[in-house]
Order: sequence, then C-alpha cells, then structure tokens
Amino acid sequence: MNLPKEITDKSGMLEYTKNKLEEDNYYYIVFVLGRDLLKGVLPYEDDLAYEFCKKVATDFEESDYNNSSKGLYECLEEYVKDKFYLKNGKITWKGEDIK
Repeated sequence: MNLPKEITDKSGMLEYTKNKLEEDNYYYIVFVLGRDLLKGVLPYEDDLAYEFCKKVATDFEESDYNNSSKGLYECLEEYVKDKFYLKNGKITWKGEDIK
C-alpha cells in the first residue's frame, strides 16, 4: 500500500495509519456491495445483508481481484460479475445458492 509521505514521516503513526486505512477500505467495500453492486440482488435485508456483504468483502480482499493497479470500485465490479450468477431463477455466489 502506498501511503502519503506526510503519513509515513510521523513517528509511531505508520502502523496505526496503515491499519486504519485497511479498516476504512474494508468498510467502503461492504458499503459499495450493500448499497450499489448487490442492492436488490440479495434475498434478505438489513442485518443479514450486511453480514453477507462482510463475508463477501473478506473474500474479495483475499482474492486476486483486489488489485492496486485499478480502482477499487472497478475491481469490485469485476469480482461481482465473475462470482455472482443467476441459476435456475436463484442468485448464486461462488457456485452456491444464497439462502
């Protein structure tokens, strides 16, 4: 991760800042999934949808789709297009029905 110079120059703040940026990134991913890319697709709402988006966000972060050579939103779009399918009238994620 490329951190801005002013962040890396502050003694003792680098690790905290890196962790905070990663946490912010994670919650941004959850938000984009729930409010944009998967809105209207998930068969449940609110807390269950939020928990599901957290699982998807974790899987995305560990995947090869999380590529810093592209924008995060673009990477998320590609991930969703490749991992979610409509099969027999039901939405699937990574080949399994979403229940």
